[in-house]
Amino acid sequence: MIKSAVVGVGFIGEEHIEAIRRTNLGWVEAIVGRDLEKTKAKAEVFQIPHYYNDIQPVLENPEIQISVSSPKYEWIRLSGKAVFENNMEVKKIC
Repeated sequence: MIKSAVVGVGFIGEEHIEAIRRTNLGWVEAIVGRDLEKTKAKAEVFQIPHYYNDIQPVLENPEIQISVSSPKYEWIRLSGKAVFENNMEVKKIC
């Protein structure tokens, strides 16, 4: 099973959470948002065990294999390494 993190917990973040859950290949282990209280509330609603207002704990957690994030951060990370980082051509294809 894949443990993932979602960075950015607005509307699109919620969509990422639901999409990850629908795959049945893993779960969302953590979420990251700018406002810690709002992020905590979202974690409670979606029953996500970890929440942060800084991406560093996610990047340092070896158990989190994938993180999907908002356009202000690296777009997709696999095992802590950025994939498609700031690559608009790849983002357009996906």
